[in-house]
This record gives sequence, structure tokens and C-alpha cells, in this order.
Amino acid sequence: MVHVTAKSANSKLVKCERVLSNCVTSTDNVVVNEHTLRPGFLVNAKIAKVYENGVDVTYLGGMQGSVFVDHIGRELTTRFKVGERVQARVISHDV
Repeated sequence: MVHVTAKSANSKLVKCERVLSNCVTSTDNVVVNEHTLRPGFLVNAKIAKVYENGVDVTYLGGMQGSVFVDHIGRELTTRFKVGERVQARVISHDV
């Protein structure tokens, strides 16, 4: 469990910050690969290709994924550029 404090909110987004006094630090190295990746993980991704209906991304050293326009908004697909780095949340993963 991670304790957070809400910093701000609007109708679609709540920005939170961790309450560090309640967090425990770990010295364990965690390996994330195609077998340990789970829905909900936040990954640093790189835009590989831009389409009218979404974008393709690569992440974690070569994994590939698609982000459909339903998740980013139709007007936002024109804002992405190939090679741009973004953060993406994993919704599902097929091995």
C-alpha cells in the first residue's frame, strides 16, 4: 500500500503525491519483462509511429504497444511526433 495526498483535482484528473514518511524504501532490484508486466504499470515509452487512430510505442527495451485514439483523444494524435518520449499506462498485455 502506498499512502498519497491529493494535491489538486478536476472532473477527469486527480493529482497526488506520495506521503514519504509512510513509504518504505526497498533495495531489491525488480526485473520487468514480458512475463512480469501487468496492467496498471506506468512505463516510459517512445513513439514509433503515428496513425489517424492512435500511435504505436516501444518501451522496456523493445516491447511494442498501441495506444488508440479512444485513450488519447482524436485531436491529440496530431500532437505526437515519432521519437518523442511519453509515459503510458499498460491496460492489457499479451505474451
